[in-house]
Amino acid sequence: MSAFVAIFLPLLLAYAVALRWIWDIWMLPESYYSHGPLLPAVAAYVIWQRRAQWQPTPAEHDRGGWWLLAPGLAAHFAGALLMIDSLSAASLVLAVPGAVWLALGRQRARILLPAFGLVLLAVPLPLFATGSIAFELKEFAVQGGVAVARGLGLAVVREGANLHVPAHTEALLVEDPCGGLRSLLALTTLGYCFAFVLAGGGRWRWLLLAVSVPLAIGLNVLRIAFLCYASQWWGASTASTSAHDWANAAVWLLAIAVLIGMDRRLGGGRP
Repeated sequence: MSAFVAIFLPLLLAYAVALRWIWDIWMLPESYYSHGPLLPAVAAYVIWQRRAQWQPTPAEHDRGGWWLLAPGLAAHFAGALLMIDSLSAASLVLAVPGAVWLALGRQRARILLPAFGLVLLAVPLPLFATGSIAFELKEFAVQGGVAVARGLGLAVVREGANLHVPAHTEALLVEDPCGGLRSLLALTTLGYCFAFVLAGGGRWRWLLLAVSVPLAIGLNVLRIAFLCYASQWWGASTASTSAHDWANAAVWLLAIAVLIGMDRRLGGGRP
């Protein structure tokens, strides 16, 4: 209780505005972080899952935590002073593990490392970075999807964000959220959970995490190629509504199946 009152409660109050900013970004209608509200629950699960390891370890005040907490707080106050909410929020990546290290000791902090990785995944990127990355991903996905569709025999014509297929006057519009950034962030988070929250250990975990990035990008390319065909078969209106929703569900099921298969294969067939 003393550690909570002396360290965690003041830290929570200091970061109230930054935490509110994170929540607001999560809750945006077209947010790339719509999976964000699940992450605190996953972090709580990590703490509960590892209770048998950290409970026997005595909690002790360790000044070494200042090596992370001090620069984290400096970045937070700089962000607050300059009114850069993204900088204040990003400083949580250092402040949270630093506070745990300071209050509970290095050993307990090490046991809870997977929870600290979730902090990094929970903090939204700055808006200028999000826009730039989303644009590049969309360009790659559209170009790749059109190339795949053409390679399979469909004469798709691209005009900006509009894709035209033969014998149809209505174009298929590829909007910004279809660029794949949302899927990339969510699938990377899922890959991290498979590798470091549900994993039993081993170097293969990093491979599982690394695969989630090209997997998300590649599946989004295939999704756009499928939507080109859906536009040819059923029209652009159906392709951008029901077919779009079914394609999203299929992509996620396939991605989860790939991660589960790799997890079982690389983990030696463990449950």
